[in-house]
Amino acid sequence: MNELELKYGCNPNQKPSKVFMQDGSDLPFTVLNGKPGYINLLDALNSWQLVKELKAATGLRQNKQETVLR
Repeated sequence: MNELELKYGCNPNQKPSKVFMQDGSDLPFTVLNGKPGYINLLDALNSWQLVKELKAATGLRQNKQETVLR
């Protein structure tokens, strides 16, 4: 998937935003359930950064969930 439409809040009259890769390649993540919103995407990206920092700080090895999120 190289483009994902994002819902914006609960207002059906608002035009949805989109997330895409500038080079046209596939997105680096997969939505497993539902239709995410802009805030959901920001939360996921910020959470992923925290996981990466924790892994680097503690030296923990990669687990199955991390592979799915790549």
